Amino acid sequence: YRTHKLDAVVVDATGIGAGVVDRARELDIKVLAFQGGMKADDPLRYANRVAECWDRMAEAFNRDRIAIGEDRALIAQITTRQRIIQSDRTMRLESKDDMRRAGQRSPDEADALAMTYAILSTGVEMGVSGSSRWGVGQARQTEQPIYEQERLGVTGGSRWLT
Repeated sequence: YRTHKLDAVVVDATGIGAGVVDRARELDIKVLAFQGGMKADDPLRYANRVAECWDRMAEAFNRDRIAIGEDRALIAQITTRQRIIQSDRTMRLESKDDMRRAGQRSPDEADALAMTYAILSTGVEMGVSGSSRWGVGQARQTEQPIYEQERLGVTGGSRWLT
């Protein structure tokens, strides 16, 4: 956190992650406690926060705002999880239980990458200097920011650090 001069970190606060959030706060680390099952910022479009963050991540890929190189495991995780449109027309993601039953691995790294897009709703940019392992956040400065960033006045995109 301090070594990389991060503004904040996003932690999955479900289960054992709650203890990580508590400890980070004790250490005066600015932390966003992410809970994927929470209500989405746009509940008319998304069933929950995790679906919303995955869609923000997809938009960033579509706008060429993320470069992950040849990380085949991460690419597989990102491209395997299905989006489902429910009867109320909200989007949800295929559950991890359904993925396991289909013989697929849990998309843990892809979830972590998607969670970085939760920071957009807080109006705080989370970033690191230089490139991360997957090159996330290496947005071209000449491109227009994605709509969530524009609305919040945040520029540069989320950045992923392992």
